[in-house]
This record gives sequence, structure tokens and C-alpha cells, in this order.
Amino acid sequence: MPIIDITTSTNSESFNAAWGNATKDTKYSKSKITIANTDWKLPTVTTDEGTRPMKVEIKGRGNSTWVLDKKPFQIKFEEPVQPFGIGSEENKTWILLANHADRTLMRNQLAYDWARKALSNLPFVTDTEPVELYINGEYQGVYLLVEKSEVGSKGGRVNIQMAEKNTDKI
Repeated sequence: MPIIDITTSTNSESFNAAWGNATKDTKYSKSKITIANTDWKLPTVTTDEGTRPMKVEIKGRGNSTWVLDKKPFQIKFEEPVQPFGIGSEENKTWILLANHADRTLMRNQLAYDWARKALSNLPFVTDTEPVELYINGEYQGVYLLVEKSEVGSKGGRVNIQMAEKNTDKI
């Protein structure tokens, strides 16, 4: 199983110090990310200072799930990537689902797998990859890395128009 290891920009803190009192909107930009136990390699970024590993912004996500012990996260890469070859294309933003309420850690994975196979004519069914997650050196558990569903014909994964823009026709 692939391993994702993220060191927040405040890497001197433990996970609880970094996220214990944080809200879901707390962001840690310029965080280091390491991918292990897979053939997929994280791309590098070339800057004026030279080539370096890509960094990510990590933030909490969810409303009701944020208050649970196992926190869900959103990660945003500097450049679009297609981790582990999943997804319909390269994108910057990906979701780490905690699956806290699912002791089998399989319900979301099975639902997405079924939807991809049974509803193959729907181009926007989320692709997934189970991963082990470490944050600031502390093991967080098995998470499900999924594509973030985003609406819009420019940069969105689901090519539909926002409902608010079409309400005048109703």
C-alpha cells in the first residue's frame, strides 16, 4: 500500500500540536510531502534556486467528520499531478478521506469501484487509492485518496454549469 508522509510547514510540532485545536479551514502551505512504497514518483519543481521536491498545502475538510478523532484532509499540490495513475487527468487538489465511521475501511472504496464499473458512461465517477498517511512523523491510519469533485467547464472535473447561473431560465 502506498505511503504518504506529510511534514507541515510547522514541522517542529506533533500532529496534535498542529491539528489539535485547528479548525477545518486551518492551512499549512509549503508542507513537505513524501510518497513511498509505490512505483509512482512525485514530480520535482524547478525554481530560480534549482530543482526541489514538490510541496503541498494541507488543510482540514468536512463539517461533521472534522470533529471525529480521525481527521479528513485536502491536499493541494503546487503543480497538477496524477498520483499513482488514478484519476481522469492531472489535478492539483486531492482529498484524503478518513473513513472514520467505517471500521472495514472498505465502504467508500467499494462504492466508488462499483460506480466506475456499473456506471461506466459517467465520466466523473471518482477514482481512488487506499494509502497509509503519516503527518509530522505520526501514523494517522489508512486513508482513501480520491479525486476532488469540482464543477465547471474550465478546470473542473465535472463539465457542467453551476446551477446559479442558469436559474433565470426556469
